[in-house]
Amino acid sequence: MFPKFLRWTFGHYNRRVLNSSQFNGEFNIPMLKKMATIYRDKWHIPHIYAEHNEDMFFCQGYVHAQDRIWQMEINRRIGQGTLSEAFGKDALNTDRLTRTIGFN
Repeated sequence: MFPKFLRWTFGHYNRRVLNSSQFNGEFNIPMLKKMATIYRDKWHIPHIYAEHNEDMFFCQGYVHAQDRIWQMEINRRIGQGTLSEAFGKDALNTDRLTRTIGFN
């Protein structure tokens, strides 16, 4: 199951996130008080510059979602007992356990 998991996860991440997201630049989001800048260096490490702490924390969440959306999706599927919808029969035991415990 793990190799299938890796192929699905990183393939989905590369197609959806890397090709469609803006990783560097200035963001003028209505919820922000002022302009904020997110810069990623050559190692892809984000550097966030903002005038207000609230804006900085919002941008940190934005960056975290860019980098970890695949992990959040997998954890959501585990918690809801729907992992086998993405990974097939190999994940049925995990889904049964999750639904038996009743996380959702």
